[in-house]
Amino acid sequence: MATLNIATDEIAITTKKLQDVEISESELSQTPPAEDLHTTITSVLLPQLSEKASINLPSEELFKKHTSRWSDTTFTAPTAVVNVTSETDITAVVRLPSTFQLANVKINQSFQIKFASTHNLHFLAQSGCHGLSSSLQKLNGKPHLLINLRSMNNVKVDLSAGTATLSAGTITKEVIDAAHAAKAHIVTGVCNSVGIVSALLGGGLGFLISNYGPGVDQILSARVVLASGDIVTCSEKENQDLFWGIRGAGHNFGIVSSLTVKAYPQENEGMHWKGTLGFPGSKEMAGKVSNAIREMGINKGMGLQMIWARPPPAGFAVRISLIHCQFWLVG
Repeated sequence: MATLNIATDEIAITTKKLQDVEISESELSQTPPAEDLHTTITSVLLPQLSEKASINLPSEELFKKHTSRWSDTTFTAPTAVVNVTSETDITAVVRLPSTFQLANVKINQSFQIKFASTHNLHFLAQSGCHGLSSSLQKLNGKPHLLINLRSMNNVKVDLSAGTATLSAGTITKEVIDAAHAAKAHIVTGVCNSVGIVSALLGGGLGFLISNYGPGVDQILSARVVLASGDIVTCSEKENQDLFWGIRGAGHNFGIVSSLTVKAYPQENEGMHWKGTLGFPGSKEMAGKVSNAIREMGINKGMGLQMIWARPPPAGFAVRISLIHCQFWLVG
C-alpha cells in the first residue's frame, strides 16, 4: 500500500486561496476552430473504433440524447460524443491526443502540427449521467470528448463462484434484474438509473448494506484503462496499490471498464419490503424521529436512510424543509 509522507498543514489549503489563483488567456491552450476539430476527430478516431462504436457531433440529433444529464447544472457541452462498446474503444479515445501527433502531419500541416503540440484534449467518461461534481463545470468552454459507456452494459452472474462481473455502462436496474434472474443478491445503490460502477466506487450505499456491508467492500477486482491507454487488472493479488485507491477514489485513476464483485444466494426468494415516511423538517421533529428509530432498533436485514432536505429556492410554490425516511427489510 502506498504511503504519503506529507504533514497535514502542507495540504490544508483554504478554498479561498485556491479560488484566488488566476490564469491569463495567454497561458491557456489554443483552441482550434470547431469545424476543423470535428473533422479531425471523425477522420482520425472513427477508423480506430470497433464496428458498433460511433461518434456524435453537436449537429446530430443523437448528440442531444447522449449528452442529457440528470441535472442540467452538470452539462459540459462536449466537442463530440464517442459511444464506445469495448475496452479497446476506450483505449483509442484515451490515446487520441498522441495519435493526432502522427496523423496530423499528413492532414493539414499548417494547423494540425500546432494543434498536436499545443492543444490538450480532455475527456469525460459517463454511464448513468448522474455525476454531480462541481468540477465538471471546468470542462465548459474547453474542447473535450464525452466517452459514453452506456453500450457496455453486460452483467454476468456466477452464483456457484459467488461473483458477478459488471461492465462500465451498466445501470443499477440491470444489475438487480440480472441478480434476481440468477437467484442472487448483489449489493447496489438505491437508484435504478444510476451507473453501478460509479456508485460502487464511491461507496455503494444501498438496501442490502445491513446484510452484506457497503458496495465498495464487495469489489474483488477491476479492469482499468489508465491515462496511457494501457489496460490493467487490479485486485488484492495484483496492482494492490491501485486496487486500494479505486475503492473510494476510483474515479481519479482511470476509466474502470468492469468490476468483479461478490454475489450472494437470494434470501426470501428475493422479496424485499420498503416504505417511505416524510416529516416536517424542524429540529424538534428531527429529534423525535431519531429517538423513535433508536427505540425501534435496527436488526440484521433491516435498513434505514434518513435525509434532512432544506427548502427549495425562492420561486417554488411549496418551500418547506423535509425529513425523508426510507425503511427496508430483506428476508
